[in-house]
Amino acid sequence: ENHRKFLLQEQLKNIKRELGLEKDDKESLVAKFRDQIRSKEVPEEAMKTIKEEIERLSSLEASSSEFNVTRNYLDWLTSLPWGLHSNENFNIRRAQKVLDRDHY
Repeated sequence: ENHRKFLLQEQLKNIKRELGLEKDDKESLVAKFRDQIRSKEVPEEAMKTIKEEIERLSSLEASSSEFNVTRNYLDWLTSLPWGLHSNENFNIRRAQKVLDRDHY
């Protein structure tokens, strides 16, 4: 009975995947990484690396250790604040006040 239930669940999962109702984990990860970089201003060299790593992730087996290393690297690359800049403040007196206030 348990074996039959397991087989039916696997068949259902495959049918949903074929119909596009459910994506496997690897496809979801690839889509997530592509979505994360879509709206960011990523430098050309970094974008080249991200695309190469996404392709590598797509070709790896999810159970391999290299898959996890690549996934973590892509997680890091896509979570960086590409294109976001702040105004630099090089006022030494202000820095001294902030440091004195926060560390004494």
